[in-house]
Amino acid sequence: MLPFKQIKRGSVLIREFSNKTSDSEYVWHRDKKDRYVKILEGKDWFIQLYNQVPKKLVENCVYFIPANNYHRVIKGSTNLIVRITETSMRITRRQLRSIIKEAHTNILVESRQKHYQPDLMSSYHNNGRPNNLTIALDIAWQDILDYDDMFGSPRFKSMERYNKSLAYKVGYYTFFLRVAETNQVPGMGFAGQNPNKQGVMKDIEKYSMANHLIKNSQDELDAVKGYAKAFQVVDQMRIGFYRGGPRPETWSS
Repeated sequence: MLPFKQIKRGSVLIREFSNKTSDSEYVWHRDKKDRYVKILEGKDWFIQLYNQVPKKLVENCVYFIPANNYHRVIKGSTNLIVRITETSMRITRRQLRSIIKEAHTNILVESRQKHYQPDLMSSYHNNGRPNNLTIALDIAWQDILDYDDMFGSPRFKSMERYNKSLAYKVGYYTFFLRVAETNQVPGMGFAGQNPNKQGVMKDIEKYSMANHLIKNSQDELDAVKGYAKAFQVVDQMRIGFYRGGPRPETWSS
């Protein structure tokens, strides 16, 4: 049995605590939501939050009690009547996705401004020719990430002709997203032949946040293949430049 009487008026709770109730009834507890408590009546009552000294409750004053914060009341000389208003933030899944997308877009914008400035990319080049990083950044910023849709690039459209799975596309996309955010090309052994599956799964969760699209072990294998393919595309372009690519002064990022 609860140590108070309660009346509910809409979203507001009116509670009365008796000074005749045993002290042992007023135990430490916590609430699921933030609460604002206004003291309507009561003398010599105290409230104590966890790890804090008791605070005297004053009539007509409002006290804030954070959600999940242990607290208790200490009995006074008269009955205590309070008005409690609860607050909670509720958002839909669509709103949550929108918030995450907006935050992620801001991260990408800051990353692009920091790492990718085409007119200055020559400082990254090896002997005037592009390296894996400059090539990967070019592909990431001028193709992969230039679409609102994760798989809007023509690169992904062409994959459909070869029946590449959605998980394969996720791995491919994640590789370039990681390069864009970290300004580094992940190492995967000789020619990208040995990507670590656990590492790829962690990158998918951290960077593209598309791990919900990886549903089974076959999807994991496909994602790793797509991730490795992205590296191989970059590396093959670099080799092409070194074998017979354009003169340094004609390269444009």
